[in-house]
Amino acid sequence: METLSIEVPLFSQSPAQGISHPLPVVASDGNVYFLKNFKISNGDVYDAMFFQESLSIQLAQELNIPVPDWAIIQVDIETLNYFPELQFQYKLEPGKYYATKKIDNVANDLIALLNEEAIHRTRGAAQKLNNIFNKITNKNDIPRILLLDFWLSNIDRFTNSGNLILKIDNLGNYLIAIDFGHCFFGPCWDKNTQDNFSEIINAVKIGNIRQLSANLTNAYLNLANNHMQKEWKLGIVFDHLQKQILFDNGNPFEPIMSKINSITTSQIISMLNKIPANWIVGGSDQKSLYLQYLNAQKIILPDLIQYQAEQNIFTNFNGGSLEWQKEKNTNTQ
Repeated sequence: METLSIEVPLFSQSPAQGISHPLPVVASDGNVYFLKNFKISNGDVYDAMFFQESLSIQLAQELNIPVPDWAIIQVDIETLNYFPELQFQYKLEPGKYYATKKIDNVANDLIALLNEEAIHRTRGAAQKLNNIFNKITNKNDIPRILLLDFWLSNIDRFTNSGNLILKIDNLGNYLIAIDFGHCFFGPCWDKNTQDNFSEIINAVKIGNIRQLSANLTNAYLNLANNHMQKEWKLGIVFDHLQKQILFDNGNPFEPIMSKINSITTSQIISMLNKIPANWIVGGSDQKSLYLQYLNAQKIILPDLIQYQAEQNIFTNFNGGSLEWQKEKNTNTQ
């Protein structure tokens, strides 16, 4: 994959939201990108964030889920010297950084309205928010985005209104998924993440699927509760998305589940090999564990959705057993 460089930082256009404080830059290909930093302003280092962003967005693109294009941008000493704000204000160091291509014609009201309803309970905010989601033009992508999030354990999106954007088109609001750095139980390659992976992989090996579905769902519910969003099931973002999913014509998650099952181990390995080595702090062990985890999660997903439907997580579920195509073995190279 081609590595780009910074031509001009757009300091005045830097967005306020986002824990990584992405910086807009004009890159060497002439396009504008949002450059992210894995070192957070409070001093934390999210050492798995770039790895997870790049792997997740490649999987999303393979599944034709609407996400921004991504790039690797090299920051060198000459650039830091020429634009000292990069070093002293944005805390950048020489190296390769993850960036996503800017999307034009983006609505700016979704985040504000979500926060308004969730935090301030402002009168009328709920109806305005419903109107926004009702005008989404690509509602068929909603079950695809949610199943991808369950596959990647991207539960941060369920409560975080900053992980979706709306592109205004001639028909309404086109939904696009952004920000995958907090997938896989968090943005750090640490013992907690590794233990979570191993627990799920081992449980799948012994066939303890239904208990896993219950445990994962409870974890999502607890997260919503911790964010003061318990009344919105798994979170305010998830709840407004799931209300747009209909079950009248069969299982709305089956088409994307089939596409997930069609992604082979060799394809995932190819994606892993596109990630810069310095983004993989755990080396080959990290790559191997993520690969095992993704293949294990494939087995869990159908039962997880069925369990959640039975627990009334999906408003429009009509009852019964959801139908899935028989899984093909794609865990080979």
